[in-house]
Amino acid sequence: MDRRFWLGTTVLALALGAQVATAAEPGIVGAWRLENEVDRRADGTQVSVGPKDGYNGLLVYTADGRMVVQIAPRGRNWRRSTATPEQLRETVEAGDAYFGRYTVDASAGTVTHHVEGSLLDPTDEGTQLTRRFRLSGDTLVLAGSWEYGGETLAFEITWSRLK
Repeated sequence: MDRRFWLGTTVLALALGAQVATAAEPGIVGAWRLENEVDRRADGTQVSVGPKDGYNGLLVYTADGRMVVQIAPRGRNWRRSTATPEQLRETVEAGDAYFGRYTVDASAGTVTHHVEGSLLDPTDEGTQLTRRFRLSGDTLVLAGSWEYGGETLAFEITWSRLK
């Protein structure tokens, strides 16, 4: 069996398999495709820090409180068997892949990802990643902050609902 297929189905099974009693925001339940990310400095100026071709990404929220996200840079054309260490490092630095539970605080307008497993950054395991969210029809925007090059940047990631 292809290892990539096994890994992908294992992550999805772990994310969807366990039944957890969690209050979910019905509007965010479903599968979402990453459309774009905007990053800003503290003064509000927009910065371009990701891969030049952008990202592909999938985010899934289940009705029973499970979630999984995978983000990968576009424009890669290497094979795993022949990739250079630099190509692999760029993928790890630009991508993300984790799963776990999620909870919503509707009054605060936040969703918190309770990370149980992370493919690319094991230090994320056991952490809680809280994001502000806005939902408008089939568009979901998640916002928060992250560290990049010693600087704290604000991000907004726009997702569109898959139908």
